[in-house]
Order: sequence, then structure tokens, then C-alpha cells
Amino acid sequence: MSNIQITYITTCKGRLHHLKQSLPVVARQQNLRVIVVDYDCPDGTGEWVKANFPSVEVVKVANAPFFQLSHARNVGAAAANTRWLAFFDADVVLGDGFFDRISGILKPGMFFLPKTNTPNLWGSVIMEREAFLKVGGYDEAITHWGGEDIALYSDLRFLGYGLQPYDAPDMRAIEHGDDERVKFGSEQDLDRTKQLSHLYEIVRLDLARLIGRLLDKRERSEVRARVTNALDRLVANGGTAESITIDLPKIDLQRPTLGKKTPIVQKALSYTIEFPK
Repeated sequence: MSNIQITYITTCKGRLHHLKQSLPVVARQQNLRVIVVDYDCPDGTGEWVKANFPSVEVVKVANAPFFQLSHARNVGAAAANTRWLAFFDADVVLGDGFFDRISGILKPGMFFLPKTNTPNLWGSVIMEREAFLKVGGYDEAITHWGGEDIALYSDLRFLGYGLQPYDAPDMRAIEHGDDERVKFGSEQDLDRTKQLSHLYEIVRLDLARLIGRLLDKRERSEVRARVTNALDRLVANGGTAESITIDLPKIDLQRPTLGKKTPIVQKALSYTIEFPK
């Protein structure tokens, strides 16, 4: 496997009926490592994969009643060692020869997304493993459905990686309802999760610009929790406020000085978002 440069990574929890359509096409492609993360799947995904596609690697996560895509994809990435990582959901079906074609456009310093107007395909991304490690992988503070892909792309752009769209005529999404998206989620309200993801994305990116680096894992978790609390307060008040204020944790800031060593100071911040009237 030393000449293999790309690892395909997909995750499954309650989506074996989708995987049965997407995995066979991938498994028969050449010069490709394939990893399926069985995220405590009630469908027996790992056993089905091993029985039908013995060359495909299965990584199992046990005792996980709620599906957390960021964690699942990070687990899959941790098992990969190729130069390129390709993340696709189980409901994304690729064409024969997809990876032979895509390998010809991959180049350093870029990450790759399909040119498509289909929202179900927007989470399909290919990037260098080195870039993935530099951004700290998917943001595991995002535990509900949605937003983890946008956060990853924002982090890559923050570190200077360029976005390269590619034509995707041989890629399609299996249609399904929102009930499947939230079936194993800890939060069932999609409107709420979209609001939360949007607010969190704004705050964490602004903080990154302020401090000149991406937030670490602890900071992300605390900021996410405080954004969640602020949104809960807004909803409890009827959702009619013209602004929302979020008290943020103390974060190390560098204080610029002239001709001296730059000291690090820890400062507590508050953050206010104004809503259009």
C-alpha cells in the first residue's frame, strides 16, 4: 500500500442502506485506501463491510448513542496515513474511476470541493493530511447536525489553504429526509442547530482573527457552550432581541510592544451580535 496516496473515509450510523449503494463503487477502484467508520451503528455495518468487502478497513466506535460526525471523521482520519484524505458521506455515490480522475488535479496548498448546487454534496472534501492535522481536524465542539464542514473550510482558509472546485458529473447524493439526518442526534430541531452553527461560526472566526490563531480544542468547546447558552436565553425571551451578547472565556492575547519581547496577557471578552431590524 506504500504507493497509495489517497484514503477514502466515510462514516455510518443507521445508514447501511446508503452505504450499500455507495461503497461498492469505491471498493472496486484502484490505488485507493478505503476506511469505513462504524459509529456504533445499529445496522451491523462493520460486519457487513467485512463480509462483503474484506479489503476495506473498518474502524469501530462503541458506546456512542448519539452520532457526532466531527468525531467520527476524526477517528477515520486517525487511522489513515496517506498524503491525501477524501471525506464523503455514506449517501454520496461516486462514479467508476472517480479517484483516477481526481488524482490528476490534486496539488499542495489546496483543498478540493465539487462544483455543485446540491447541498448534500457540500460536505465532500479532499485535502492533504498535513493540512488536516494543522487545523486540528474537524471541530468536535460541533456535536449536533451540520456546520462541521463549513468550520473546517474556514479553518483551512484561515491558515492560507486555497479552495479548488472541481467538476463533479460522476457524483450524486441519495435523496432522503431530515428525519434521517437527526435520527441519532442529541438535538432534533434543525432550525435551532442551523442558528447555533451560524452564531458559533461567526464568533469563533472573529476570535481567531483577533488572537491570530485558531482556537484550540478546549477554547472551542467553551466558546460553543457559551454561544449555546446565549441562544437559549434569546429563545427563552421570545427571540425578539435586537442583539445577543455572549460572555467569552479568557483567551491568551499577544500585546504588541516596540523593541521588547511580546508579552502574553489573558483577557476576558464579551461579544455582541446585532440582528437586522
